[in-house]
Amino acid sequence: MKKPKSKPEKFAFRYDEKMGLRFGDDYTIRRMKERGYHHEDLLFASISKPRKPWYNRWVHKLGTLCVDNIEPFKYLDAHTSIKKIQWEADIECFHMVVLAKDIGPVDTRWPESISFENMEQGRFEEMFKKMCAYVCETYWPDMDPEQIEEMAKVMPD
Repeated sequence: MKKPKSKPEKFAFRYDEKMGLRFGDDYTIRRMKERGYHHEDLLFASISKPRKPWYNRWVHKLGTLCVDNIEPFKYLDAHTSIKKIQWEADIECFHMVVLAKDIGPVDTRWPESISFENMEQGRFEEMFKKMCAYVCETYWPDMDPEQIEEMAKVMPD
């Protein structure tokens, strides 16, 4: 079995309309030098805008809201309840067909990580709206997704 590949190291840059991308912090400058990168070197990069930190708290507040108010969630923690919503609604899940003995091919799915390094802001916002809509449709049909979003915002940390 192959060893899983480690994730590439990420560096911070800031966008400047006159100069383009420039180093975002001292750590990035130091690592560029340590790697032997020089002025005018051609480098390849994948650019993404990291998520605002309070959004991470917001999604966990949604999890807490479900734990505190919805029976099937009551024995879960906030993180696990978010994974439950992801899995049930098939939101940001990895799919794989596995061959089960005596059954045959079975479609399986696993919730993917929604951490800062794995999901940028725009994609996270879409996912969060889908989660609120799913909770509304499945568990709170008298509510609308916007009400669930607002309730999650005001949950205590």
